[in-house]
Amino acid sequence: MLPVALLGYALSLLNARTLRQTAQETYILAAERVQERLGEQVQANTSFLGNVAAVFGNRNLEEGAAMQVVRELLAGETSVYAIGVYDVRGELVDVISKSRSNTTPSAMPASLALGEQLASSNATFAILSPMTVVGAKMPAIPLVTPLTSDGKRIGYCAVMLETEVLCDIVESSSRRIFAGAPDRITLATDSLVIIAANNRNDVQSAKNLSTRVPTLQKSTTGFVGTLQEYTGADAVPMLGAAMSLPLLRSIVMVEEPQETAYRSITRLRWNTLWWTLGSGVLAAFVCMLLAKQLSKPIGELSNAASRLATRDFTFMLPQTRSDEFGQLFQQHNSVVRELAKYEALNVHRIIAERNKLETIVRQATDGIMLLDAEKRIVMLNAIWATWFGVDTSKEGLLMEDVFAVEDLTRLVGDILQTQEITRPCELRLRKDGEIRELVLRGTIVKIQYEGKLLALMLLLRDATHDVETDRMKTELVAIVAHELRSPLNSINGLAELIGEGVLPPEEVEEYGRTIASQSRKLAGIISKFLDLNRMESGKAEVRRIPVRVDEIIRSVVAINLPIATKKQIRVEMQLPATAPPVLGDPDLIGQAVLNLFSNAVKYSSPETTITLELRTKAEEIVITVRDQGFGISESSQAKLFTKFFRATDDPRVRADAGTGLGLAFAKEIVQQHGGKIGMESHLNAGSTFWFSLPI
Repeated sequence: MLPVALLGYALSLLNARTLRQTAQETYILAAERVQERLGEQVQANTSFLGNVAAVFGNRNLEEGAAMQVVRELLAGETSVYAIGVYDVRGELVDVISKSRSNTTPSAMPASLALGEQLASSNATFAILSPMTVVGAKMPAIPLVTPLTSDGKRIGYCAVMLETEVLCDIVESSSRRIFAGAPDRITLATDSLVIIAANNRNDVQSAKNLSTRVPTLQKSTTGFVGTLQEYTGADAVPMLGAAMSLPLLRSIVMVEEPQETAYRSITRLRWNTLWWTLGSGVLAAFVCMLLAKQLSKPIGELSNAASRLATRDFTFMLPQTRSDEFGQLFQQHNSVVRELAKYEALNVHRIIAERNKLETIVRQATDGIMLLDAEKRIVMLNAIWATWFGVDTSKEGLLMEDVFAVEDLTRLVGDILQTQEITRPCELRLRKDGEIRELVLRGTIVKIQYEGKLLALMLLLRDATHDVETDRMKTELVAIVAHELRSPLNSINGLAELIGEGVLPPEEVEEYGRTIASQSRKLAGIISKFLDLNRMESGKAEVRRIPVRVDEIIRSVVAINLPIATKKQIRVEMQLPATAPPVLGDPDLIGQAVLNLFSNAVKYSSPETTITLELRTKAEEIVITVRDQGFGISESSQAKLFTKFFRATDDPRVRADAGTGLGLAFAKEIVQQHGGKIGMESHLNAGSTFWFSLPI
């Protein structure tokens, strides 16, 4: 027993190393969780900034109207409490804020150190270093985006990512991963100044993380993402890991007392030792009992097997036992009796094997036909008969008299004239009145004995789906390459002209704007394609919360009404006073509504009307977007919701740029929510797009 116990203890030591690696993976998981949530927070704030910049850059809105729209956007935003508007020099122009009970700044800073990173580039937004905000106890991180009008920068817009929000993210992530402990995760700048922690005093006093983690230096090379033991400021042995967060130019520190981290390892060692010793003793005792109980019936079975090997079918085992061996003895005696019968008449076995083979062939999911040496049909299953439109009663007839498929006759004749044993084959069939072509692929096999042909077996399977899938993949690659080639050619040509250095400054500026526009178009195509692929593959996270679809429609129309106003298009909304909520992702549902609304505006003539309607049925709600636009032909409607397809029946449609991904994305969103999507349209008579969501 001692060697067994020692072996178990050695295995526990190996498992201790595994647990150490598991602890490291847990810390890295915690850091990645914080990074993910920070990214979501930054994404929400930057998305909000983008909407504000779009409002300020809208030439159709007067300054007062634009400020009112921004205030409404701010009122509906839960993670932003103040917006700062700055001129091109970074000087404060105006502050738009809403009251809050804590750390709400009464005024933004007089200026922002924007630096050259945003002032001299075409960046969408910039994240600056933490700075002190008037009226706040803790520093905040400015998120800045440029304001443009007619392609020219007119100023900047900024919101503050407050440290209190970062502390909440760090604390909640720590509680979730470390069994309710809120103080296991700390966020610090790249100079190790703490900017988020469970202890708000550390953040307010701008403590340095190196005072608490002496082994962590300003340069984290070689330490980031690795497990390290150290003694903290309070002389408590700690185990921790750090990871860089490039998004906020910071690091996240995950730590835990060694006593807590290694507690499971010590417990595992002792449990393994005691369980190994106990299991060894119990196994020895059980083995002795089983050996005694099994030795006698095993000996009888061994004797019976020896008699059976000598073809002695008269020896029978006693049937007095009531345990499992008694059942085994009965089965042995039954086998002996059956073997005695088959020994007397071996033809029974031959018939059984033939019936088994025939059953397998007839019930196979692939098409099978067996011919003899004279090409007479020996056997064919139901699937083969269905493919070729014949009856299984044709067995016994010549193949040429049954099948009128020239390719099949030619394949059989060719292999009979060669020395080949097997040959791959492909047949294409199209029945009368059907457009879809049936593609069959398989093998023809010669069955020979001593060089003489006994039979010919044809095995085919339906490969129509595989062929259509390959064709669709080829078409998709060609479409993607075509969509990406145009902006790439424009970017390459204009860049070469600028690189020659012979253009006047005004043309260089114009070409630069064109390159930026084409780059955004290229990025938009790629982004939409990737979003659609993530939705189709199930990798995209779809929230399931109660949402009011009528509120989503109002929000989408309010934000995007300027694009309709610019074309003098009238927008009508037919929404009920109250509508039942649905379970879904409000962002994705809003994206589906936006795709249908923006398409209606883009492909409608000026001075027409677009109607958005919401109707409630028994178990679903139906959202309808109706326009008086160019319309879509019947031939284009069948492919309208596929990737990269654009209905270009009307010449005015070709003049508008598009990726052909919007409707495919909307369809995938609706299907992810368990709904349906469809449309009705006629050329020059407008279109009606609708989708439904279950209540």
